[in-house]
Amino acid sequence: MSHKSVNYCNRYGRKDQNFQTQNDFLPASVQSCLSNAHTLYWEHTPLATTLNFPEVSLLMATTTIILGCILMPVLLYYESKEIPKGILPVKTTISLLFVAAALIQPRPVPGYFAWMLPGLIFCLGGDVFLALPQKKMFFLGLVSFLVGHVFYVICFFYTAPPTALIFWCAIPVSIISLWIFSRLGPHLGDMLLPVLIYIIVITIMVCGAFSLFLKPELAFTGRMLAFCGAVCFYISDLFVARDRFVKKGAINRILGLPLYFGGQFLLAFSIGYL
Repeated sequence: MSHKSVNYCNRYGRKDQNFQTQNDFLPASVQSCLSNAHTLYWEHTPLATTLNFPEVSLLMATTTIILGCILMPVLLYYESKEIPKGILPVKTTISLLFVAAALIQPRPVPGYFAWMLPGLIFCLGGDVFLALPQKKMFFLGLVSFLVGHVFYVICFFYTAPPTALIFWCAIPVSIISLWIFSRLGPHLGDMLLPVLIYIIVITIMVCGAFSLFLKPELAFTGRMLAFCGAVCFYISDLFVARDRFVKKGAINRILGLPLYFGGQFLLAFSIGYL
């Protein structure tokens, strides 16, 4: 076993005493691959970091951003022309990119990553549902995003339990959310209850991000990325609701989609900067 792998296993108290002796008969190259896999399993770090190639991790992260920026105008074009066959693959690809961005991040707070990742994946599912033209897909998308927000809420409050200071965020955000719901209410019909539940959960999500922002033990950059990402997500949903229930128009997607995807990328990158 490599010296690095032994150190990692000792550090976490998980060293497998039989790991090396069970593989002594294998060629050195195979033992090295097994050692790296063993390290990756126990350390729960992204592959680029485990292999000690931080520049690879940076390159991969930069690539996700560049690809997202290239695909965004394409998505906006298809959205403005309402071409479902173009929207679905492009939107899904950008969503896969923010999931990939999360996976390649270092994980200084493993629990944060463990709750954030499924949230991002459920939001990916929501993007796919909303890109489909069938009417019932909107409800499935809403549910998928709702579950994603629940994971975000758990992620934030698990990492930074709330204090009394959270009311500095909870009160104004709740007032804004109530005002939004009062404006949407007459247009919601049978979607009144689902949308109300969604607004409540996303409001709690923003408060959770604020709770994380207030935790000084964590790196400021990561806290700021998470809070800005949550706020961008919250604002983007206003444009989704306006487009769906109040007044359909390209301006909703032109403003809402960059805010949404920008927010998701900020949340994904916050994993590596806490």
